[in-house]
Amino acid sequence: MSQQQINIEKLVEDAMNKIRAFFSARHLDTYNLLDETSIKKGLRFTLLFLKESIIFDSPAIFYDNVAWFYQSQSRSAVPETFFLDALSTLKEVLEEDQNVPEKAIAMMDHAITSLPSKVMEQDSFFDHFGVKKELCQSYLDSLLKFQELEARSVLNQALEQLGGLSEVYRKVIQPVQYEVGRLWQAGHVSVTQEHYCTEVTRKLLSGLMNPLQPVSTESPKFLGLCVEGELHSMGIQMVCDAIILGGYPAIFLGGNAPFTGLPELIRNENVILLGISVSIPYHLHEASELIQKVKSASLKRTPKIMVGGLAFNRYPDVWKKVGADIYLPDAASAFEYAQKLFDQG
Repeated sequence: MSQQQINIEKLVEDAMNKIRAFFSARHLDTYNLLDETSIKKGLRFTLLFLKESIIFDSPAIFYDNVAWFYQSQSRSAVPETFFLDALSTLKEVLEEDQNVPEKAIAMMDHAITSLPSKVMEQDSFFDHFGVKKELCQSYLDSLLKFQELEARSVLNQALEQLGGLSEVYRKVIQPVQYEVGRLWQAGHVSVTQEHYCTEVTRKLLSGLMNPLQPVSTESPKFLGLCVEGELHSMGIQMVCDAIILGGYPAIFLGGNAPFTGLPELIRNENVILLGISVSIPYHLHEASELIQKVKSASLKRTPKIMVGGLAFNRYPDVWKKVGADIYLPDAASAFEYAQKLFDQG
């Protein structure tokens, strides 16, 4: 189910036409509660997650995210049956397309029959081993109240208790960022709050960094980025910061980084380690394509390629399938790996 073979936009339009006809005849009042733009968005996301599951032979990618859509729908005024009926209609459209593999139809069948038993809220990231729960909760509470000064005070307290910024990243910042995402998915925080939490954290962390020293272009470097379309760059920024704090040079390209110009940057800046972050699972294939392009580029030295981010943390079996050299779950372990690589020369 590749992007070349499947026209996702056509499938969405075909499904919308069937949905209109189906609900106009049977559930007109229900359909009028809905926004067609939102329905199209849901159908498109469903197909994107299905595509990733097929590409990487990982059904959990599809089931988990369809279950989340179902959970989101259950909090609205629309009856739960709408989502299941929409999925069934989309399955009919897929069955009519000869390019859609049987495996995709089987996944749709399984999702439709198992959804009601799959709706459950993910456990808090604050309950994970090694997390400083009280500091995390205090920091999160400050952010959700839009209290930047209070959040800064909690971070300073965390620095004193944990003895270094890298530990603050691992035991406070990363779990809080993941928890904000979990709360947003569960409908407990707004998009506005989520954006505020990320941007204030980015601002506060930049204020804690030491002034950078000049770096020679010949010096071995780490390069960190998110694939095209992926905007969640906080995690890879923390990896870059940790490497810089450890005394090694790093280049941070941020989110939605294009491939254009990347081989030249790797060659000219002597990049020996490339870090790629993916948070949203339907961007995993973009990581695979980027890695293939880097490895096939005419480079004097192909960098080691490290992947991470929430998508790989949730589906850790996928990292080998995208062609990476290593997967690391957090900034601390990424720094340890980078340190060994830099010290080897």
